[in-house]
Amino acid sequence: MPISEPESVAIITAAYRAILAREPDPDGLTAYAALFNGRDTHDAFQKILEGLLGSAEFAKRTATSMGLAPSADLTSLSVDDVEVAMIVCNEEDFISTSLEPLLPHFSRFIILDMNSEDNTVSVARDLLGSRLTVLSCSQGNLLHQGYGWARNFAAASATKPWLLFVDADEVLQNGIVNRKIDLSKPAQLTTVATIERRNLDDQTWTSGAPIDLAKCRCVSVETKRRLYKCGSGARWQGYIHEEIVLREELRWGAKSSLVFNHFSNFKEPQRLVSRNRMYSWMLLRLFRNDELREGVNRYWLDEYIPRNLAKVEIEAQEFIADHPELRKYNL
Repeated sequence: MPISEPESVAIITAAYRAILAREPDPDGLTAYAALFNGRDTHDAFQKILEGLLGSAEFAKRTATSMGLAPSADLTSLSVDDVEVAMIVCNEEDFISTSLEPLLPHFSRFIILDMNSEDNTVSVARDLLGSRLTVLSCSQGNLLHQGYGWARNFAAASATKPWLLFVDADEVLQNGIVNRKIDLSKPAQLTTVATIERRNLDDQTWTSGAPIDLAKCRCVSVETKRRLYKCGSGARWQGYIHEEIVLREELRWGAKSSLVFNHFSNFKEPQRLVSRNRMYSWMLLRLFRNDELREGVNRYWLDEYIPRNLAKVEIEAQEFIADHPELRKYNL
């Protein structure tokens, strides 16, 4: 709804008084007043609250109330409080590359295996030993219920306060210093945090060859919600290309220091073909069933599928040819 300038000043002043126990300074008043220009009132007010709650001034006040020194480190998360979860299916060739950079930092791992037919689970057990919990699920369950369900299924076995989801083709590049993950806001006020994901490609790479980072180029950079507080109401939602959502009306998010390289195209050619066919089948089912759309990243529904529908339909039919039991879905 439209809001007048006096009303926006009153809202900003009330927020400063409640959170920082003082009147807004001129710069802060000007900056936050601009948020109301053209925005929904609730959205603007939420951004004001997030900004004030994530400010250094509020962090110092929080530290004092906790009996800590004002300089206490409130915007970092100990890796001892974080468990790593991963969904895998026939990742024998790459899973050690993904897990090894995580080994020095994290003490607990959950792997949800989708009926791998290779040595994926054996490789993981050899690397992680007693640090690993292995869960099993059929590909049929994944195809029926989707990735959001699968991630929540894995998350139910978490034993640490925080959970970090890593895909089997992602490799930690940096972001952990002195066993700490930095956050852009105080950890106690954060429910979910993003990672930076750099999508890499190398046109000269051939299957089975080692990956040479010097020859890789970054084709795009994304921020992905992957790190979240267990028991906070955060959960995964979406059949495919799922997202973390929160039940709370106000969503306390932060940016983490974690950076991952993403090697989605560095797979044996036939495995890429099989993966793309499965994804196309899931995308087509998603596109033709409104009840599956909740929580899915809108780009796939609004842009990618309509623009590539013919290709998606062909690859989906190829997947059905290899899995005739899927004809029951009548796509």
